[in-house]
Amino acid sequence: MRAPILLIALLVAASGCSKRAEHTVLPSTVVLPPRLDSYFEQYCDYTGGLGIGFDASHTYDYRFRQHLKETHDPELKRLFVFQHLNRDVEFALGDFEKGIIGTGKTSSRPLTLSEWQDTQKKIQAQIDDLATYYAFTNFATTNRNPFDPPDPKLDSMWIEELRGKLQSVTNSPAANQALQTTAASLEVIALSGEMAKVPSGSAASSELVRLGQYAGVITIQGRGAGCVE
Repeated sequence: MRAPILLIALLVAASGCSKRAEHTVLPSTVVLPPRLDSYFEQYCDYTGGLGIGFDASHTYDYRFRQHLKETHDPELKRLFVFQHLNRDVEFALGDFEKGIIGTGKTSSRPLTLSEWQDTQKKIQAQIDDLATYYAFTNFATTNRNPFDPPDPKLDSMWIEELRGKLQSVTNSPAANQALQTTAASLEVIALSGEMAKVPSGSAASSELVRLGQYAGVITIQGRGAGCVE
């Protein structure tokens, strides 16, 4: 009597498993949003400042990313791209607002008009990609994490903030010149205020004069401390 009951139970269990398997989609067969895979591979293969093999943190980070590159998990890819693409867009917007393009690790120059237009299109495309990936939640899971409570409004808010920053930049060359002029004016005001507090001829006064000359501010001798031209 027990044997038929056990057989029936096994058949029911097998039937349930087969039904669940029919609805299971293997990650390797998923069609990902445009460019998500290329972003993922780009970030996994990034070599940075070529500290691999010389610097421990760079080496282990690169090894981790190379191992991560083998995954077929769509959600893992999506989250990894979010982390890096968000950061890249924010950095690009920072330079775009200043009207500059990087020419090295610590050097830059003003954007030309054509470069400004190309940069605007590139950042816009990246923001559009982020919006697409935010909507691709087919494999997202909701965990009850007190440090990261689910809030769908955050995603759209972050996207709109990026769009707003991009749209606020209207003329990079002119903005760049304005920023330079404003910065120079503020530097002159600051130096003038400091020089007015220091006795003429003192060592501190000489140092402030030197700083003013270095910043492009010419101190006029004989007009008293704080007089600049």
